[in-house]
Amino acid sequence: YPFIQTGDVARSKGYINSHSATLNDFGLAQSKMWPENTLCITIAANIANTAILSYPACFPDSVVGFLPYENESELKYIKWVVDNMKNNLENYAPATAQKNINLGILNKVVFKCPPIEEQKEIVHRVEKLFQVADKIEEKYKTAFEKVEKLEQSILAKAFRGELVDPDPNDEPAEELLKRILAEKVQMEKSKKLKKKK
Repeated sequence: YPFIQTGDVARSKGYINSHSATLNDFGLAQSKMWPENTLCITIAANIANTAILSYPACFPDSVVGFLPYENESELKYIKWVVDNMKNNLENYAPATAQKNINLGILNKVVFKCPPIEEQKEIVHRVEKLFQVADKIEEKYKTAFEKVEKLEQSILAKAFRGELVDPDPNDEPAEELLKRILAEKVQMEKSKKLKKKK
């Protein structure tokens, strides 16, 4: 049986589509199988990381499951509220080696929750903004890749001497390299002679 841990929630990017551990029948008897579309909220190690289950799964008591009342709360809206409150929730954690909060602390958290229709409209508008942000990010990545290729192309042209018209009085690059190598050999010979003296 899929067993979702805090690390799986942290790595999920919002939706849990895979898991790194499983439970056998004995483990399932000690746990609970949560349905698809459960909001997972971590309360230990990584406090207030959230993700929505894409399939039924179990999880340890370091992950809290939240199922919304159908006519009262929109799952994604609640997820984003918890995401937005992450820093505040971390402040509730006692100063120990590994930060954690408990279900009692989580149950006392109060936040504004508009009517369900308004929550749905907020989710709709935020998702549209996320789509715009994704398109902008994709354009940025494409532009960045083009700039990197352009920089490499400019450097290659510079080393081939193609950026400016060649000056007929300039020494050819091959001759310059030969002269530099000859000077290097001469310098190494001079160093060896000094060491012998």
